[in-house]
Amino acid sequence: MKSKINLILILIGFLYSQDIDPVYTGSFGSVTINNQVYNQFSLRPELVLGKVGLGLDIYFYFDQDGNLYDENWNFSSSEDVYKTLIDKI
Repeated sequence: MKSKINLILILIGFLYSQDIDPVYTGSFGSVTINNQVYNQFSLRPELVLGKVGLGLDIYFYFDQDGNLYDENWNFSSSEDVYKTLIDKI
């Protein structure tokens, strides 16, 4: 769990350190997963380098106790890493 939060912080730090003019959007709301309600917070930065652009969808789900739902941040195997990263791009 701690390594996942560190990875998220590194990614956010990288986005803020770029010399390009990114566009930042985001949202908040609620979502139901497995019959449990979570509060959602998401960041959606769009980075443009010339004719190439990259859009990210970085989202976090928190339960009523403030615990992070981390099943969508799974880095336990190479297949899970691939699924996690593709879901965010």
